[in-house]
Order: sequence, then C-alpha cells, then structure tokens
Amino acid sequence: MKRLKQTLLMCLGLYTLHGTSTVALAESINIKSRFSPSHMSVGSSAAYRIEFQGIQSAPRVQLPKIPGLRFIPGETQRRVFVYNGNTRTQVTVGYRVDAQEVGEYTVPSFEVTIDGEPYTVPAASLSVLKADAPQGDNSDTAPPVKLELIIPKKKLYVGETIPCQVKLFVQAGVQSRLVSEEPSQEDDAFVVSASEDMPQSSIVQRGNVQYQEVTWTFTGAPIKAGEFPLKFEYLLEVIIPDDLGLKSFSPIGSYLSQFMYDIRQAKVDTGATPIEIIPLPREGRPENFTGAIGDFTVYSKLSADTVEVGEPVTLSLSISGKGNFDRIQAPGLNTQNLWKAYEPKRSFTPTDALGYRGVETVEYILIPKSASIEKTPIVRFTYFDPGSGTYKEAVAEPMPIQVTEALSGNNPISMAPAIVGASQEEDDNEPIRTPKEPGLVGIETEFPGRRGSLQPVIKRPYFWVLQGLIGVGLIGWITVRMRQIKMERNPLYARRVHSKKSVKKHFAAAQQAADKHDTLAFFVEAHKALQNALGTSSKERAETLTWQEIERLLHKHKASEKLLSEVKTFVEGVDAVRFGARKIQTSELSAWVDRLATLLSTLEELL
Repeated sequence: MKRLKQTLLMCLGLYTLHGTSTVALAESINIKSRFSPSHMSVGSSAAYRIEFQGIQSAPRVQLPKIPGLRFIPGETQRRVFVYNGNTRTQVTVGYRVDAQEVGEYTVPSFEVTIDGEPYTVPAASLSVLKADAPQGDNSDTAPPVKLELIIPKKKLYVGETIPCQVKLFVQAGVQSRLVSEEPSQEDDAFVVSASEDMPQSSIVQRGNVQYQEVTWTFTGAPIKAGEFPLKFEYLLEVIIPDDLGLKSFSPIGSYLSQFMYDIRQAKVDTGATPIEIIPLPREGRPENFTGAIGDFTVYSKLSADTVEVGEPVTLSLSISGKGNFDRIQAPGLNTQNLWKAYEPKRSFTPTDALGYRGVETVEYILIPKSASIEKTPIVRFTYFDPGSGTYKEAVAEPMPIQVTEALSGNNPISMAPAIVGASQEEDDNEPIRTPKEPGLVGIETEFPGRRGSLQPVIKRPYFWVLQGLIGVGLIGWITVRMRQIKMERNPLYARRVHSKKSVKKHFAAAQQAADKHDTLAFFVEAHKALQNALGTSSKERAETLTWQEIERLLHKHKASEKLLSEVKTFVEGVDAVRFGARKIQTSELSAWVDRLATLLSTLEELL
C-alpha cells in the first residue's frame, strides 16, 4: 500500500511538472519560416515551412498571395522535445512550392492568431534560377549516373557571392547509395559554402528516361581574377547485379543469382564550367568601400527622439538585400565632434538557408555632447553593384532629434540642513530628561579578564602599518584622480591614452588571428593597431584615418621612405588579401606578427 501511494504521488508530480512546463512554454511562442531549399530551378519544387514553437496545435494560416508561386498545402507535423526536464512542443505547417518563372520571391511577414493574440510570421525569400534545357535523354545512351551544375551567370567579380545548385541524377532502376555528404570542388580560385538544408530529392523525367534527382545548394565566391574552371565532384556507391554465371546452370542457380551483386564506388563530376572572374574596378572606388558586393538598401531608426546631454541613444542601421554579407563592415560615422560614439554592435538575420539574403543590423551607441544638436550623424554605406558594374552609395539621412540640457539632480549636501532641522524639531518635542546622579560603586580589588596594555596606541607597530596603508591608498587615489582630471581637461591626452590601450588590444587580436591561421582577420586587426598607433598624434579619430592622412602625418614627423613603405604594406594588406591580390601562406603569419611588433615599436619612438 505504501509503494502504491509513492507511485501515485510520483505520477502526480510528473503531471504537475509537465503542466508547469507547458504553461511556461505557452508564455514564450517563437515562430520561424523558411524555404527549403532557398534556391531552386524553374520546373522543380521546394518546401515552405512555418515552425511554431510553444503551441499545442496548428493555428489557421492564410498565406499572402505571391504572383509566380503556387503553394500546395502539405502535412502538419507536431513534435515534442524533452530537455533537462522541460517539455517543448513544435508544430510545423508545410507547403509544396512550384515556380514557373525565374525571379526573386519573398513571402512578406504576416500575422496569425494564436489563443486570441496576434503573432507575426517572419519573411522568407526564395530564388528561382534558370534551369538548363532538357537534353531529351535516351534510355539507350543516357548514363546511369550524372552530375550537373546550375549557375545563373558565368561572369563574376572578385569577392562576389552567387548561389548555385549541383544536381545528381540516378536512373530509375539503378541502385545506389550516397557516400559523401555533399559534392566537393578543389579549385583554389573559389570559396564554396553549402546550405544548411538537407539535399532535396525528387523524381524527374528527361526524354524517355526517369531519374531520381538529388539537389544541393551552394554559394560560391571567386577570390582571384582570371578565367578558371568550376567543377564539382561526387562519390557514391553503385550496386551492380553479378550472378557469377549461376543463372545459366539450373533453376536453383537462377534463384540464387538474385542475391548476387557487386558494390562499386563511382565518382561523377559536373565537367569544367569556365568562369570569367573580373577584378573590381579601381576607377571610382570610394575610400570608404570595405568590400560589400551585391544589391542592398539601408534604413535607420532612433531609440528616442528626445534626449539630454550625456544621455545615450541608439541609432540602428539596417542593411537588407542580397550579397556577401560576411564581408560587410559597420560604416563609419562623421560625428563632427558633437557626439561621443562607441564601437557598434552588429548582428545578421538571414532570410534564406545560405545567408545570401538577409538583414545586417548595426547599432551605434551615441551620446550627445551639446544641446545645440538638431540631427543625427549621416551614415553612408558604400557597396559594389555587380549588375551595373559600378560602386553605389546607400545613405541613411540624418534624423531630427531634440537634445536638452541635463537637469541637475537633487544635491545631497543641500538637503542635509533640512534633515538636521527635522531631527532637531523631533528632539524638541521630547521631554527634557535630567541625567541621574551616579551612585556609589564599590572598589574592585581585582580586574576581571585580561589586563590591557597601558602603552599609547601611537607607539604600537600596527598603528604605523595601518597609517602606511592609508597613505599609499590616498596617494594612489590622488594619482588616479589627477589623471582623470587631466583627461577631462585635455581631450588629446585622453585620446592618446585610449589609443595606446587600443594598440595593445588589436595587436593581441592580430596574434590570436595568426595563431588560428586567419590571414584576413590578422590584417584587419593589424590595420586597426596601426590606426590607433598613429592616432596618438592626430586630431582625427583613429578608426577614420585613411592612407592619405597617414602618409601626410608620417611626412610631418619626417618618417623614412622605408617606414612609409612598411606602413603602407599593412594598411593596404586588408584589401590585398580580401580581393585576392596577395596570397600569404598561413605558415608565414608568425613572421608578419614580428614585423608588426617592430613597426609599432618604431612608430611609438617616432611619434
């Protein structure tokens, strides 16, 4: 009976825990949407899925109408996850998507109602590529297995990111097994990244031949100029019947022959597709161009339109579109010494599985220095548009803002007399008590407990040790305070102190990048370290220094031509590595770290 009671209590506890988890989950509903794959060719199909996390059943979904796409309702799945005793429920609503025209499609964000409350389904994007013309395969001549590459264009710029597909075709009736996770390519002229989605499988008809089609989606980015072949290879296993001649011997041999087969590995490739890779034009390249290539738009917003002097406000810049988001850097701000700006915070939200489309958000924390400010700094984002072959500038115009003088808070010192007065008033209301006369106390002949020393405190060692510690602390506080006052009164001194700290920080980051064999990150950090080293003698912000300003500053300090050349090597190293003009072996990075350390030491002595 006792064991039965314990079992019932345990079941009741588990039920209560499950109910608590469910209730807690219902309070946080997350919704995701995506196409899988996010790039498809005309005539094929993709899947559009909406994932609801934190609900028990699927809500009613009314999809927006998207011209050019046909959505066919699929199955709705419900999955339950248990992690660390917490139960999470996920409901997935799926659709099959057919497209008959090439184009870029976006399902905009829309609302669904869950338990009487509106929730937003995020936007999702789909690229439909041009399919190769059907070859009208003949069953007598068609290969049992073949691999094809679908790429939208064959003329690219260095650093341009482009989506592509690799399709594996296996004839119906041919038994095979996939060995590799995805096709591979070995040419060092391209950097290829695979989609996070699983490969898509379907049945297609070409001519009078039926195939099982497996599709992988990639992004490719050329890293050096010239004409190079792009070729993908794939390894799979093909099962070939082999009866070893048993079939011709007897009926028993004919029966056994169906279990005899040979497994062979087969490597197929797409064939070499010549790609013309063009370097980015030098003519018309803006100084603030950092390598963004694609088609982008920008918009900005403020966290508040009224602030006080010294009160921080967030300026959010959103860069949306398609292109090489991994190369986008935060645009610089021209604060005109009216704002104090901090290192911006960046985040990226992809709208496809490749990261080719999405929104890059840059958040600037700005602190106004004057009440005369009427608008925010202008933000200029420069990128290269491969469609037109020109550099473009997307501008987030200044937004109006009202800056007021900081209101002086209550002064604790000025409030002290009022508090004292109140206390005195309360004391006056108390009746006056006359102290009692002390009574006679008997003389003690022995002192209880331990007898204390009659030596003066000033002659005791711990007194002087304590005084020394207080003195050292006071001297330290005075030194720090004098340094703070100097920094407040002398912005140039404050900039020098900040620049020296930044030099150490970016040099350490460059060392870490070299240890990780990340050439681009090493030169980015080296560039920042040099900007801050030179910024100690410049009135401009270190991160805004261009090569022309650096060269002018070094000439002013009578730097040698050798030193100028060495600085220029590092300053231009970022673009040289990014755009493929310079190839540096990772084994050489340790020597570059030593060169950077020597250069920074030389600049410190010069400036």
